[in-house]
Amino acid sequence: MTAVMVFLLVIGFTTAASALTIDYSDLPEGASSANGAGWTATGLNYTGEDAYFQWKEQAGWTGVGISGMTNGEIDYTEAILFEFASPQIIEDFTLTLLFTDDVYGDPNEVAWIITDTGLIYLLEVTGATTADWIDYLGYTSSGATVTNLSPANVTSGAAVWNVANPFGDTLVTSLMFTTSDSPVGTNNYSDFAFNELNTAPVPEPATLILLGSGLVGLAGFRRKTTR
Repeated sequence: MTAVMVFLLVIGFTTAASALTIDYSDLPEGASSANGAGWTATGLNYTGEDAYFQWKEQAGWTGVGISGMTNGEIDYTEAILFEFASPQIIEDFTLTLLFTDDVYGDPNEVAWIITDTGLIYLLEVTGATTADWIDYLGYTSSGATVTNLSPANVTSGAAVWNVANPFGDTLVTSLMFTTSDSPVGTNNYSDFAFNELNTAPVPEPATLILLGSGLVGLAGFRRKTTR
């Protein structure tokens, strides 16, 4: 009996959904979509034009965007959509080429991140090494951590940002990186590139049932043997 319970516990801990790591190199240049174990990425253009992945390197960092308005960056009307085979907890992601307003004549740039759960967040640059992670209503997400990995106010930098724990423990099955034409008519409010995305392991329902059964069984067996 003990062996059976231990087996159930081992199964419970080892059948959790695997963590995912996706970086720019997984999205081949010239392709409009890509996929790996448990995920699919699609290039989008809201105008109906073809959307192909294109890499862009600056200051030792490489990101991937869409060929089109600003080659190698995700620009107005463009997006990269990630879809997952099973719900995921987003551990962190990294974006490049998100600059302050004193570099290329754009305003302080903003990346929009949209999930299938209805969460819409903005990564908004506020300085050379600072940025805000806020929802679309303007509320700061206190659980997230934004780290600058390359300065955002010089053309010799790559304006790289990592956002850790962006949505807490919320499970998502899709994640979109895109921009907004705001102020209206500027068409240059934001452009940036995707570098990397990591998810955390998530126990599947069957795993939790097995784990629970194992714990209950062990408790019952212990009571029986100690009488």
